[in-house]
Amino acid sequence: MTTGLVTVEKADRIARVHFDRGDPANSLSFAIMRELTAVAQSLADDPDLCAVVLTGRADNFCLGMDLKDKEVVKSATAGLAKRRVALKTGPRMCRAWEELDPLTIVAVEGCASEAGWLWRCRAICASSGRAGTCMCPRWSVAST
Repeated sequence: MTTGLVTVEKADRIARVHFDRGDPANSLSFAIMRELTAVAQSLADDPDLCAVVLTGRADNFCLGMDLKDKEVVKSATAGLAKRRVALKTGPRMCRAWEELDPLTIVAVEGCASEAGWLWRCRAICASSGRAGTCMCPRWSVAST
């Protein structure tokens, strides 16, 4: 199943979710966050799943929010009610992934910034090959 920028492949009792915006940073836009939210919600209703593996690009998992995205730029000058709705997009995505019952594995390749990596989900973070580096203001994790 493919929903725009997100691909879901199910084999046996495992779902592999891959997101790729097609740019090297693989940054998060409001659109891809809504897609990832919808995918997580659909997986939550699958009683046959035991695990979900979330992957980004091979060179960079995700380098945070896309501050140049048209919808993001437009939201900065929107009215209060529209900004409030826009600002709930990220937390809503995190909550959807956090509420998944199956074991959730975030397979980080390359770099990942705090916004693009800390889904706030209960996940096992794993590097699926090359070394991955996660950059956060308070800590850094490198895996080999």
